Amino acid sequence: MTMESADVPARRGIHQGTRPGARWLAVACVAVGSSCATIVNGDTQSIPVSSEPTGATVTVDGEARGTTPCELELSRDRPHVLRISHADRPTAVVELERHISGWVWLNLLTLNMIGVLVDEASGGSYYLEPDTVHVDLRRTDDPRGEP
Repeated sequence: MTMESADVPARRGIHQGTRPGARWLAVACVAVGSSCATIVNGDTQSIPVSSEPTGATVTVDGEARGTTPCELELSRDRPHVLRISHADRPTAVVELERHISGWVWLNLLTLNMIGVLVDEASGGSYYLEPDTVHVDLRRTDDPRGEP
């Protein structure tokens, strides 16, 4: 048996031999991976707020948002300042800082700049800390610590 060179197919380029379905699968993986932080985190974060005693007024960035205990839905795109006050007691001020979410790194590792831009615009790139707020507004001049 002899092999003739005409029977051997020419070597194809790397993309010429790829099935069309495989290309679409690759595109779908990139699309699903885009804006990972927004998909996982959302653009808001739920922050439970409580106080001792209960019934304190909660303001966020100067806007009244409820009384304790309560749960606040806050945008992740910027830091927030909470003021918690009750009757004749001193007002507690809590600053919620934003930090970069670990999900952002997936966009950067896959060079998915669209995902980075979407996450940054929506605030999904961040998380707020502290993620739970509790303040003690009991009078300090009372030796028993009672309200």
